[in-house]
Amino acid sequence: MFAKAGVTFLVLNLQNVLDRGIPVLRSFLKFDPEAAAPPRRGLEPDPATHAFDHFADEGKADAGAFVAVVEALEHLPDFVVVFRRDGNEVAFSADSAPGSSASFSPRPPARSSLQGSRNVGSVPRPMPTERTWQEWLERLYNLRRDKRGSHERPHKPVLLLSILDLLDRDRVKDNQVALTPELVDTFRRYFDVVRREDDQPSIENPFYFLSGDGFWQIEKPGQAPLYQPGNASSPPSMNVLRSAAGHFDPQLWDLMQSPTSRSQLREALVTRYFPEERPQIQSLLTVPAPPRGLQLNEEFEQARSGAFRQTILEIYDYTCAACGLRVRLNDGFSLVDAAHLIPFNETRDDKPNNGLALCPNHHRAMDRHLIAPCPDPKHRAGIWRVGPALDSRIEGQKALVALDGQRVIAPAEEKFYPAIESLRWRQEHLTTKY
Repeated sequence: MFAKAGVTFLVLNLQNVLDRGIPVLRSFLKFDPEAAAPPRRGLEPDPATHAFDHFADEGKADAGAFVAVVEALEHLPDFVVVFRRDGNEVAFSADSAPGSSASFSPRPPARSSLQGSRNVGSVPRPMPTERTWQEWLERLYNLRRDKRGSHERPHKPVLLLSILDLLDRDRVKDNQVALTPELVDTFRRYFDVVRREDDQPSIENPFYFLSGDGFWQIEKPGQAPLYQPGNASSPPSMNVLRSAAGHFDPQLWDLMQSPTSRSQLREALVTRYFPEERPQIQSLLTVPAPPRGLQLNEEFEQARSGAFRQTILEIYDYTCAACGLRVRLNDGFSLVDAAHLIPFNETRDDKPNNGLALCPNHHRAMDRHLIAPCPDPKHRAGIWRVGPALDSRIEGQKALVALDGQRVIAPAEEKFYPAIESLRWRQEHLTTKY
């Protein structure tokens, strides 16, 4: 919502309204439609809510839905409501309220180019849907990695954090990201915060190999992409890379244009790869982050949770780390959950070594501190211990008690074994809960 020359404009992306329903209208209008329906024009609360529901859930942009929105805004003396979908707009103005004879015709929106300028006029960008966030967070949570070594190399997520930083500072304006000295310096600043062991700040590796993740491509003007799928050779020289430019998938690039979405993408990368270094990374930011409530909205949080689940299930091959249950149907359905070892609300840590794949029974038992994966000198991934609340003499509890001393079924890659601090957290809460 914004004002111009005494007129209030409300721009709603019609597809977002259809996808998200009443919450998106409440977030724009800052009121509950059930409490705000103006009775003086015969629109009672129940019909108003029904109109919103009909608009959102059934996907029918009928007159009732438009009436409900315009009636809800009637407290504003002058307003224009713009609904936009599939390249068309329908505009309502203050004198176009229900009962007037005004007619409305579609008009094209302001033009934008995903490969071109970031400036798309004064029209606010639509908010990403949960489906959009789900798709991109799953891909960002599962960047292709070197399967060797005991930890994940930080290069790719650091490159993405660096590009988001340059976008925040308006140092990248087009979907043509050059390997500039400023990008190299920014990369090194972030890298120094998160580096481990023998990590080297070689930006040419992620700048080139990020192409293997399917949403980034490096090209020289008028030439074929430098990276070819399946190419495991060394990256080109820095001179060659400096003469090219990286391009993001248009949908991801579009998502990066909103400051709030950039902040959410940064939060996702930090949550997945660098939760321990969150304060240091935040100290590097030159542009303040949006308010946390705006940054961590429901759509983002649900998509983040889904991305964490998918990551953990793939790492554990859809197998319960306690009992070995593995059920995966052709449509991708699995009976196994993804569980945090240290609860997410305490650390905002989505690293795979803070997670386990568990069947619903063992997930619930662990969350209730009836069982716990604990450190063990002989088993790097830990062993299961049973709390004092369980009794082997009770028939229904024998299977859980029998788990005591059994090793945690570990993932294939050692770098994803449960972190020792996460196992210790579970051990401490197993012994202190009862």
